[in-house]
Amino acid sequence: MLGVGAVHMAVAAFFLLPLVFALFFGRVFCAAVCPLGAIQEVAAVRPATLPRAVDRVLGIIPYLYLGITILAVATGSGYLICLYDPFVGFFRFGASLNMFLAGGILLLVGLFIGRPYCRFLCPYGVLLGWMSRFSKWHASITPRECIQCRLCEDACPYGAINFPAPEKTPVTRKEGGRRLGVMLALAPVIVGIGAVTGYASHAMLARLHPTVRLAERIAGEEMGYYDNTTIESEAFRASVKTNAELYAEARAVRADFKWKSVLLGAFLGVVIAGKLVGLSIARRREDYETDRQACVSCARCFPYCPVEKDDVAVAEQKT
Repeated sequence: MLGVGAVHMAVAAFFLLPLVFALFFGRVFCAAVCPLGAIQEVAAVRPATLPRAVDRVLGIIPYLYLGITILAVATGSGYLICLYDPFVGFFRFGASLNMFLAGGILLLVGLFIGRPYCRFLCPYGVLLGWMSRFSKWHASITPRECIQCRLCEDACPYGAINFPAPEKTPVTRKEGGRRLGVMLALAPVIVGIGAVTGYASHAMLARLHPTVRLAERIAGEEMGYYDNTTIESEAFRASVKTNAELYAEARAVRADFKWKSVLLGAFLGVVIAGKLVGLSIARRREDYETDRQACVSCARCFPYCPVEKDDVAVAEQKT
């Protein structure tokens, strides 16, 4: 039987190994290992391509989920992914009815929008995407040069194909530099707004902690706001801890959330500012290329590429 240390090492390895693989081969974990990705891939019967603007805006949500998840762990509030992951109910058979419904809705949406959880919710996908950006042997649409046949334009329902973008002559180098300079100047403002927003939200975020929720429940019951009790409040009243001690602990937790919520807001500000700066940089692209951060290495684009088919046919003839 595995001891506690061995279990912890196994969990750490399971967390780190996909990141290491992504650093070399891209997000192969999403395509070949992750059960959440597999069930969504099966459900993607008629996936449609979302407009790029919508895809980019919704793509900020996983960063928020990741930030709140780290905040919850840093403040001792628990592991939110284990508590609120909509697919936990399918694989553990222990989720609430609301979680079952959330998972069902995501699968229903997945019939028409490819991998909605992977693209617009999964916090681990953010980390895999970061590693995949620097991958050495990432999957490419064509093994050789692109012949501009345009057959792969509608092949990817995940928005992971970057189209050719020739340099626009009306935009001069000076105008492009001015646009980039404006975005870089606005970046600290955006980060500051995010930090202030995080501070303003610390009281709400503190409710993630069970001590704060229990203190608010006990205070509500004492003031007559509730007609019944909960298992948690009954267990507290049966303990030796006093209301004053509970309220003091809740105040300490809220104080801890203050500055950590500021960090969360600043992190989201950095994410938004980084995306805006990236959009302000005009990149010249002559071929169809995979977006390494968004690509889940599903290989849906391979059958559409005639160059890929030719190489496969040549390889089969040699064997």
